[in-house]
Amino acid sequence: MMVGAGAVVARDVPDGVTVAGVPARVIG
Repeated sequence: MMVGAGAVVARDVPDGVTVAGVPARVIG
């Protein structure tokens, strides 16, 4: 389910930080 959010965040966040950036963006 996070794939959708990950794709959007991936554009603003680097690939390496995408995995850790998705939960970070969702949490706060």
